[in-house]
Amino acid sequence: MKQTIFLLILTLSFFVSKGQYIDDSYDWYPRQLGVKVGINSTSFNYSKNQSENVIASANSKFGYTASVAYWIPITQTFRPRFELSYDVLKSDVDFTRSFKSGASYSFAGNSTLSYGSIAILPEVIFGKRIQFSIFAGFQLSAMVAAREVGESTTKDSTNTIISILQVDRKDNTIAESIDSGLLTGFGVRYRLSKKVQINAEGRFRFGTTMVYGIYKPYYWGISAGLVYQL
Repeated sequence: MKQTIFLLILTLSFFVSKGQYIDDSYDWYPRQLGVKVGINSTSFNYSKNQSENVIASANSKFGYTASVAYWIPITQTFRPRFELSYDVLKSDVDFTRSFKSGASYSFAGNSTLSYGSIAILPEVIFGKRIQFSIFAGFQLSAMVAAREVGESTTKDSTNTIISILQVDRKDNTIAESIDSGLLTGFGVRYRLSKKVQINAEGRFRFGTTMVYGIYKPYYWGISAGLVYQL
């Protein structure tokens, strides 16, 4: 999956670098402000190397995102952006953690993580009325809230059930409070006027935080909005 994403970006970079459709009538250094809303799909990636005493699986669910971005162009085509976003990530999880004593704890249900994020994204934008862009950069996120809804089961060392609980609670301890990762993607713009463009984007993010001490989340998303030239 990672190799496919990077190959796509390299291919788009090649076509952008070969392009000849620069709009000379357009401001070379337009400061721009954009807003977008969209959906995302989150996968909780579990590696057996992370813990030998855990059996885990996860299924992605759809969440949503909203963001505001500010572009500070260096050249007509190279326009780095600063972006603030709010992301709600959702996934179904099912895991069992065993302890040395023989006891175990299991949880099956839905987990929701909400993050406020800031990103620095170098971006290349190319074209006239229809523009294409590629970007890749760093995103730092702080957790706003975490919630889990499902069933937890606790067993003792003889595998006897001690408790089965239906849970629906806010619990910010299920994930680390700070996440960082690589954010990359591509976009398409359509100019409505000299000042206003419609902007649609697809993106992919690799996270580094741990959820339940077991999973590492990553997600893809699509969004759309408007870009206004200041």
